[in-house]
Amino acid sequence: MRAFAGDHDRAFTAARLVEARALLDSAEELRDGVDVSRRRP
Repeated sequence: MRAFAGDHDRAFTAARLVEARALLDSAEELRDGVDVSRRRP
């Protein structure tokens, strides 16, 4: 989320959005995934 807070430039943020879109577009191919519990340090 730092990309959206101004820590990175526009190109960096755009590239991360492209990566997120690619994951969303491949949801059918990737199937349901798994549920995991949160680890506490």
